[in-house]
Amino acid sequence: MKKVLTIIISIALVAAVAVGGTLAYLSSTANDTELKNTFITTTPGSKLDITLFEHEVDENTGLNLEEGEWVTENNYPIIPGAIMHKDPTVTVKANSSPCYVFVYVKDDATLNGKDAADIGQINSDWVAVDTYSYPGLYAYRSGDVVSTSTADNVLPAVFTSITINKDLTVADTKYTPQGEISVKAYAYQASAGVTYDDAKTAAINLFFPANP
Repeated sequence: MKKVLTIIISIALVAAVAVGGTLAYLSSTANDTELKNTFITTTPGSKLDITLFEHEVDENTGLNLEEGEWVTENNYPIIPGAIMHKDPTVTVKANSSPCYVFVYVKDDATLNGKDAADIGQINSDWVAVDTYSYPGLYAYRSGDVVSTSTADNVLPAVFTSITINKDLTVADTKYTPQGEISVKAYAYQASAGVTYDDAKTAAINLFFPANP
């Protein structure tokens, strides 16, 4: 019976919209005539929407399928020392508001008390917020704003591979895998006077709620 170690990418997408003060619907009356003003969400910059996917891999090899789809979860076999594909990719959807984008990467996948796998090198476009205080939290290009676009803006994959621990043994496969490799994405609106520090604080509070 084949032993398969399950390592998944979990999706947890949060879009935060920060607006200074109270947002009120506009209305006016004059000469007994009421003028109503409404808001629509189909114009550029009037919404905030992100997605997080990775390419589907072959569960027997851990390599991308030629005709694979974009998915939110993959299973990987135990092949000690093998390098396998994993490319978590954030997309800021068309017509979204300008925003700051963060990802939180956590690797606690183990087998018989050993690390199951290591993630590959983080893409240089994803910069650590504070490695010591907030390990695994990255900001897109050190906090550059992702501008509004009429087309989907696919950001660089956070990383592109994982390496199965070369020290795993047949005996280790008798144990149940624990934990997972997870990636979570977060976007924070950059308009209305919001700064990168505002967005970073919100991201820290989301992913590290116990930290001061």
